[in-house]
Amino acid sequence: MSEAFSFNPLEFEDLPRGSSSSDGSAPQRIANTLRAAGIDAPSSLYNESLALARDGHLGQSVSRLQMLLCLDPDDADALLLLARVHAAQGRASDALARLDAAVAAGSVSPPGFRDHLEGAIRADRSREEEHRSKVAAREQGEIRGLRAEARQLRTDNIRLEAEVQESLGRERTWKLATVVVALFSTGVVL
Repeated sequence: MSEAFSFNPLEFEDLPRGSSSSDGSAPQRIANTLRAAGIDAPSSLYNESLALARDGHLGQSVSRLQMLLCLDPDDADALLLLARVHAAQGRASDALARLDAAVAAGSVSPPGFRDHLEGAIRADRSREEEHRSKVAAREQGEIRGLRAEARQLRTDNIRLEAEVQESLGRERTWKLATVVVALFSTGVVL
């Protein structure tokens, strides 16, 4: 007899691939390899991102900056540029988070940039609150309309039920009258 093979897809007992040296994460090893080969990938990615942002290709600029930040997560200039690109995309909350990271990494915030972002965040929240208020008011109006319609339907239902009962009463009266007429016409006396 052969043993049944049991497979549990949630057990990850595979051994890691590649060398077991612990010289950092894969992006860090790539950055070290590029640096050792004399390739300045962070500068190339930064310059390409800056050119893309200037040309209005903000999404592509963000992609290049994310690649750069994989290689060097503490690149203050890249973090600041990413904050500016996010601001240009209208993503003030993301921009403020990146600005804080850039300042923590040693960059200097452009004058008024933080105030601009915080103002944009307040304006976004205000617009969201106004939108929620309008939606709530519209929903309340719809609820009032539905309640009025439900009241009208209940009233109509009561009226129709009374008409049905009246019709049933007339039907019984006609049936009884028909039986009486049929009995009289056949000569049967009650």
